[in-house]
Amino acid sequence: MIHLSYDKGSILIRGDVGTPYGQWDPRIRAYRCMAFRYSDIKSFLERSCRAYRDDVLNLPPMPILRSRMKLRSYQRQALRVWLDAGKRGVIVLPTGAGKTYIALQAIQILDEPALILVPTIDLIDQWRRHLTEQFDIEVGALGGGEELIRPLTVSTYDSASLRAEQLGNRFMLLVFDEVHHLPAPTYSQIAEMYVAPYRMGLTATYEREDGAH
Repeated sequence: MIHLSYDKGSILIRGDVGTPYGQWDPRIRAYRCMAFRYSDIKSFLERSCRAYRDDVLNLPPMPILRSRMKLRSYQRQALRVWLDAGKRGVIVLPTGAGKTYIALQAIQILDEPALILVPTIDLIDQWRRHLTEQFDIEVGALGGGEELIRPLTVSTYDSASLRAEQLGNRFMLLVFDEVHHLPAPTYSQIAEMYVAPYRMGLTATYEREDGAH
């Protein structure tokens, strides 16, 4: 039986199987790959008709999310394109176009634990207000002296990066607000060390002067 497990920002694959996504680690006698390959590994094993045990995820209990929020036509279109793309991608809309509400609708549709990444403490407070108003649940926060992990949690990029090893298997959706910050060397590991198969980037300024987009 092939066994998948999470280990400090990576996935360990034990058993008689090779993988195109990892490397053999002789110290632990297992294949090791970056956590973001979680969905790819499962798809590979299923295509190969290999039985496996999946102990990667450690998700907090998720309440059923309900909201009466309604999107405008262009917001619905953006969300539909993101859903059709496998629930991954970057949504680029001008400032004030309501990118936050698109993300809130995606969170409700998926109804899975979600981590929202923001560049500043002020945006933590702003996102928590939106989430609390829409879903009427306690929302976690990571950053600015707070360390409260809940099924819906808002974190600074700094804190999410520092806690990637511990939190990388706790969420199914990552929402990157102001996603143009993500390519910074200290932040890019967030995208690599979290297993979350669903990912949404939000920005009004996708291109970076350094070309790192």
